[in-house]
Amino acid sequence: MRIWIIENKTKGADTDKVRQEIEESEARIDEIIAKIPSEKQQYYVGRAHEEALEASKLLTEAAAAKTDEERKVLAIQQHVLFKEVDKMVAEIEGVGLDNDQKKIIKNSLQKSIDSHIYLNTAQAIAAEAGAKFSNENIKTIEGQLQLWTKQAENWEGQRENVRKQIEEQVKQWAQENIFEGKKVSMEQTRTIADIILRSLESVQKIGQIVGTTMIK
Repeated sequence: MRIWIIENKTKGADTDKVRQEIEESEARIDEIIAKIPSEKQQYYVGRAHEEALEASKLLTEAAAAKTDEERKVLAIQQHVLFKEVDKMVAEIEGVGLDNDQKKIIKNSLQKSIDSHIYLNTAQAIAAEAGAKFSNENIKTIEGQLQLWTKQAENWEGQRENVRKQIEEQVKQWAQENIFEGKKVSMEQTRTIADIILRSLESVQKIGQIVGTTMIK
């Protein structure tokens, strides 16, 4: 399978370890897909997964939308991502396996897509701040994104409050020198918070489509 990671806009960010982890995850997914009885079904499930990864890459490339035109592009990319994930789920549902096996495949592919979104989001944050992220910094941000994702089911109707909480976390990261000496302006802080919130909403929606997240 192809590994979709956005072009490195982080001015030399050390993503080797993260990339290796994703490649190992993809190898495990290949093994899982190989257990699908039909080679034709293996192909279509794998292809649907690849297309969902490509859609997640394009979404995070558009995540720093600021103008109305950029927001329209972002909305289109969100729609494309969700349609691709929906197609992926439909392909999995069509394979000749029991429900438990289908659940394992869906969960594995969802985690793969989520991992790419988290990494691409970290890179988008670094690009917005003009920062150079170390591998440790990327892992710190990914860990916080994962934590927020787990909390997202309780965020209904609280978008602005959550956004403010994320802004406070971005300020805390700046104080902890996550951005490695780069001064992050208020406008950049707000844009980074928007990038994070949109990514979290995308991951949450993917969970709803796959069936692992409560739909409210």
